[in-house]
Amino acid sequence: MKKNQTLKIVLISVGLAIFVDIFFARFIAAKLSTWPLLNRFQILNPQAPIVINTKEEVRVSETGDVIKTVNAVKSKISAVILKNDDRFAQVGTALNLTSDGLFLTLDSAIGEKQASQFLVKMDNGKSAEVAEIIKDPTTDLVVLRTTFSGVNVAELGESSQLVVGEKMILLSASLLDYAIRFQDAYVSTSQQESGLSQVSSDFPTRAYILDSKQADLPGQVVVNFKNKIVGIRDSKTLVSSDVIKNFVSRLLAEGDKISRPVFGFEYKTVSGVETLVFGMPSGAEVIKVNAGGPAQKTGLRAGDVITSVSAEGISAENPLETILEKYKPGDEIKLGIVRKEEVLELILAVGQLK
Repeated sequence: MKKNQTLKIVLISVGLAIFVDIFFARFIAAKLSTWPLLNRFQILNPQAPIVINTKEEVRVSETGDVIKTVNAVKSKISAVILKNDDRFAQVGTALNLTSDGLFLTLDSAIGEKQASQFLVKMDNGKSAEVAEIIKDPTTDLVVLRTTFSGVNVAELGESSQLVVGEKMILLSASLLDYAIRFQDAYVSTSQQESGLSQVSSDFPTRAYILDSKQADLPGQVVVNFKNKIVGIRDSKTLVSSDVIKNFVSRLLAEGDKISRPVFGFEYKTVSGVETLVFGMPSGAEVIKVNAGGPAQKTGLRAGDVITSVSAEGISAENPLETILEKYKPGDEIKLGIVRKEEVLELILAVGQLK
């Protein structure tokens, strides 16, 4: 009986020793040894490695980025003001286009009114009368010429690089000095995707689509978080920065009278699915040929697929609209055509918009 009791005592003692060694010496002591007092005098010497876990919550806020973007751009847009007797009313926002007093807005802010009826008021409170209104015949873009000099000019970005889900800031100028109105928006359809719809060869239309509220006033600018303008809009129209750039280059090259080319057909970009599933060539499918236009005169037909213009290939990255913008009235271009299974080349004489 004594032997059995002795054996039990020994087994229990061994078990307790193992338990204490594992859970105290290896783990509990490791935790206690991190206490400043015990660690200082090295009272405990744990066998297990000491691992200190800390949990830190990091909160990321876009508020700071929005404020930086608004502050960086607000001095580069101005208010368009209509004078009516002794009263003044803001009718739109304008983009500061050049340092010598050109401002860009949309036709919906101007209508058929005369230049003398308008003022442009900059963010710093200075205002000047509009001396001339220059309208683009193929877009809703309008340039207001003033006597300003030393204007803080906005920088245009690449609207073709915007991606679905990207956040934008929409800015509108104010009658109040150093004041501005803004809201946020998101790209819901990219420029490449929206280009798959039917468009005219004679009217620049490439643009992305925003998921946003209705525009505040005509001329509201779209800004990315690189502080660059990527579009200008009203409640119905959004003109992308890529279209604006082409317009500005023509304006600066040709002066007040902008000549726009005419090609005379409507088309849609061939999608990757149509190429993969139906074997259509990459390019632009002609949907309609305008009667009496350059395209009809050169023999272009509905159903033709334009694959190149003067040996420059058409693709999603290099759309037909971008290529056609390079030409002016009087130019001749070579259209690479696939008509059913036949490969053709047509020479088109570019006309001029009347």
